[in-house]
Amino acid sequence: MTLSEVQKLEKEISDSTKKVKQLQSEIQSLNSKMIHLRKTKSEIELKLFFDFIEIGTKIEFKSVYGFDGSPYFRVGEIVQIVKKNKKSIVIQRTNKYDKKEFIQSDEKFRVSIPSIYYFFRSDKEFIKQFETYLTRKESIEKLGL
Repeated sequence: MTLSEVQKLEKEISDSTKKVKQLQSEIQSLNSKMIHLRKTKSEIELKLFFDFIEIGTKIEFKSVYGFDGSPYFRVGEIVQIVKKNKKSIVIQRTNKYDKKEFIQSDEKFRVSIPSIYYFFRSDKEFIKQFETYLTRKESIEKLGL
């Protein structure tokens, strides 16, 4: 190997290193943009969900589930949305499984909007109703009503 070949390789290494740094910078920039876009998308979805969900909506649990800030709910237990706040929804347990039977209950729990939204996202019927609501809302906005 000659000195000129070594110098040529050093130049290629230097050029490749610069290209790697440039691409890493682009990746970092794109990752930051994606994080921002995902956050914005999530905020919009939560706002649309908040507008869609109504006081009085009942939730019957088909599997064991626990929202943040509440105990676990068992299969067959029912809760009802009783209040909507900016960052949370208040749910009231209407029945509770206690020692082999359901009993009346009036316990209330404050649940974050994201927590209840992600619960509903697992329900195919809810997804269908929510998407229908969004389509209608968009159509009405386009008509200017």
